[in-house]
Amino acid sequence: MPTHVIQFRDKEQHKQAIMVLLEVPVSRMGLPDLKMVVSDEHIQALKRANVEFTDITKRVGPNGVKAEQTCRTDASEAAIFGRIFADGRQALTPELARHILALEFNDEDKARMHELAVKNQEGRISAEELQDLDSFIKVADLVAILQSKARKLLRTRS
Repeated sequence: MPTHVIQFRDKEQHKQAIMVLLEVPVSRMGLPDLKMVVSDEHIQALKRANVEFTDITKRVGPNGVKAEQTCRTDASEAAIFGRIFADGRQALTPELARHILALEFNDEDKARMHELAVKNQEGRISAEELQDLDSFIKVADLVAILQSKARKLLRTRS
Protein backbone atom coordinates (compact mmCIF):
# COMPACT_ATOMS: atom_id res chain seq x y z
CA MET A 1 0.00 0.00 0.00
CA PRO A 2 1.61 3.29 -1.02
CA THR A 3 2.14 5.73 1.80
CA HIS A 4 2.37 9.49 1.82
CA VAL A 5 3.68 12.05 4.24
CA ILE A 6 1.31 14.98 4.28
CA GLN A 7 1.53 18.31 6.07
CA PHE A 8 -1.14 20.77 7.11
CA ARG A 9 -0.91 24.56 7.06
CA ASP A 10 -2.29 25.01 10.58
CA LYS A 11 -3.73 23.22 13.60
CA GLU A 12 -7.31 23.75 12.41
CA GLN A 13 -6.67 21.86 9.15
CA HIS A 14 -4.84 19.15 11.08
CA LYS A 15 -7.74 18.80 13.51
CA GLN A 16 -10.24 18.66 10.63
CA ALA A 17 -8.16 15.92 8.98
CA ILE A 18 -8.06 13.86 12.16
CA MET A 19 -11.85 13.97 12.39
CA VAL A 20 -12.23 12.90 8.74
CA LEU A 21 -9.63 10.14 9.07
CA LEU A 22 -11.22 8.63 12.17
CA GLU A 23 -13.80 7.21 9.73
CA VAL A 24 -11.19 5.54 7.47
CA PRO A 25 -10.59 1.91 8.55
CA VAL A 26 -6.88 1.99 7.71
CA SER A 27 -4.20 2.94 10.20
CA ARG A 28 -2.30 6.20 9.98
CA MET A 29 0.50 7.73 11.98
CA GLY A 30 0.79 11.22 13.35
CA LEU A 31 4.10 13.04 13.15
CA PRO A 32 5.34 16.27 14.71
CA ASP A 33 4.91 19.60 12.93
CA LEU A 34 1.36 19.01 11.64
CA LYS A 35 2.40 16.00 9.53
CA MET A 36 0.89 12.52 9.08
CA VAL A 37 1.81 9.29 7.36
CA VAL A 38 -1.28 8.16 5.44
CA SER A 39 -2.41 5.76 2.73
CA ASP A 40 -3.98 6.46 -0.64
CA GLU A 41 -7.35 5.75 1.01
CA HIS A 42 -6.71 8.56 3.50
CA ILE A 43 -5.72 10.93 0.68
CA GLN A 44 -9.01 10.22 -1.11
CA ALA A 45 -11.04 10.77 2.09
CA LEU A 46 -9.34 14.11 2.71
CA LYS A 47 -9.99 15.22 -0.86
CA ARG A 48 -13.68 14.22 -0.62
CA ALA A 49 -13.95 16.28 2.58
CA ASN A 50 -12.13 19.24 0.97
CA VAL A 51 -9.43 19.23 3.64
CA GLU A 52 -6.37 21.11 2.41
CA PHE A 53 -2.95 19.46 2.81
CA THR A 54 0.39 19.24 1.06
CA ASP A 55 1.79 15.86 0.05
CA ILE A 56 5.50 16.12 0.89
CA THR A 57 6.37 12.53 -0.01
CA LYS A 58 9.47 11.96 -2.08
CA ARG A 59 8.95 9.08 -4.50
CA VAL A 60 11.97 6.85 -5.10
CA GLY A 61 10.65 4.34 -7.60
CA PRO A 62 7.55 3.12 -9.41
CA ASN A 63 6.38 0.99 -6.47
CA GLY A 64 8.22 2.57 -3.58
CA VAL A 65 7.90 5.68 -1.55
CA LYS A 66 10.37 7.35 0.72
CA ALA A 67 9.13 10.05 3.05
CA GLU A 68 10.89 13.29 3.89
CA GLN A 69 10.64 12.30 7.52
CA THR A 70 11.21 8.64 8.23
CA CYS A 71 9.20 6.82 10.88
CA ARG A 72 9.98 3.38 12.21
CA THR A 73 6.62 1.98 11.15
CA ASP A 74 8.13 -1.49 10.71
CA ALA A 75 8.90 -1.55 14.44
CA SER A 76 5.56 -0.21 15.66
CA GLU A 77 3.43 -2.50 17.80
CA ALA A 78 0.77 -2.53 15.10
CA ALA A 79 3.22 -3.53 12.34
CA ILE A 80 4.76 -6.26 14.48
CA PHE A 81 1.32 -7.59 15.40
CA GLY A 82 0.29 -7.50 11.74
CA ARG A 83 3.25 -9.67 10.79
CA ILE A 84 2.46 -12.15 13.56
CA PHE A 85 -1.19 -12.20 12.58
CA ALA A 86 -0.31 -12.73 8.91
CA ASP A 87 1.71 -15.82 9.83
CA GLY A 88 -1.41 -17.32 11.42
CA ARG A 89 -3.72 -16.54 8.49
CA GLN A 90 -4.83 -20.17 8.19
CA ALA A 91 -6.67 -19.81 11.51
CA LEU A 92 -8.85 -16.91 10.32
CA THR A 93 -12.27 -18.26 9.42
CA PRO A 94 -15.03 -16.32 7.65
CA GLU A 95 -17.02 -16.32 10.89
CA LEU A 96 -14.09 -14.85 12.83
CA ALA A 97 -13.47 -12.35 10.03
CA ARG A 98 -17.07 -11.09 10.25
CA HIS A 99 -16.72 -10.78 14.02
CA ILE A 100 -13.49 -8.78 13.63
CA LEU A 101 -15.19 -6.43 11.15
CA ALA A 102 -17.84 -5.67 13.77
CA LEU A 103 -15.25 -4.53 16.34
CA GLU A 104 -15.40 -0.85 17.24
CA PHE A 105 -14.79 1.50 20.13
CA ASN A 106 -17.73 2.23 22.37
CA ASP A 107 -19.20 5.75 22.51
CA GLU A 108 -17.38 6.59 25.75
CA ASP A 109 -14.00 5.66 24.27
CA LYS A 110 -14.75 7.57 21.05
CA ALA A 111 -15.60 10.67 23.08
CA ARG A 112 -12.41 10.28 25.13
CA MET A 113 -10.28 9.88 21.99
CA HIS A 114 -11.84 13.00 20.52
CA GLU A 115 -11.23 14.94 23.75
CA LEU A 116 -7.60 13.82 23.87
CA ALA A 117 -7.04 14.60 20.17
CA VAL A 118 -8.41 18.12 20.64
CA LYS A 119 -6.27 18.70 23.74
CA ASN A 120 -3.23 17.42 21.86
CA GLN A 121 -3.85 19.72 18.90
CA GLU A 122 -4.31 22.69 21.22
CA GLY A 123 -1.15 21.83 23.15
CA ARG A 124 -3.05 21.37 26.43
CA ILE A 125 -2.48 17.63 26.88
CA SER A 126 -0.76 16.27 30.00
CA ALA A 127 1.88 13.53 29.88
CA GLU A 128 -0.63 11.01 31.31
CA GLU A 129 -3.27 11.99 28.75
CA LEU A 130 -0.70 11.71 25.97
CA GLN A 131 -0.02 8.14 27.08
CA ASP A 132 -3.77 7.45 27.00
CA LEU A 133 -4.00 8.89 23.49
CA ASP A 134 -1.04 6.78 22.39
CA SER A 135 -2.73 3.68 23.81
CA PHE A 136 -5.94 4.43 21.89
CA ILE A 137 -3.92 4.94 18.70
CA LYS A 138 -2.06 1.66 19.14
CA VAL A 139 -5.28 -0.28 19.75
CA ALA A 140 -6.94 1.43 16.76
CA ASP A 141 -3.96 0.47 14.59
CA LEU A 142 -4.17 -3.16 15.74
CA VAL A 143 -7.91 -3.31 15.09
CA ALA A 144 -7.39 -1.72 11.66
CA ILE A 145 -4.83 -4.40 10.77
CA LEU A 146 -7.16 -7.17 11.93
CA GLN A 147 -10.06 -5.66 9.97
CA SER A 148 -7.92 -5.29 6.85
CA LYS A 149 -6.96 -8.96 7.05
CA ALA A 150 -10.61 -9.90 7.64
CA ARG A 151 -11.82 -7.89 4.62
CA LYS A 152 -9.15 -9.49 2.46
CA LEU A 153 -10.12 -12.99 3.57
CA LEU A 154 -13.83 -12.38 2.91
CA ARG A 155 -13.10 -10.86 -0.53
CA THR A 156 -11.05 -13.88 -1.58
CA ARG A 157 -13.70 -16.33 -0.31
CA SER A 158 -16.66 -14.71 -2.08
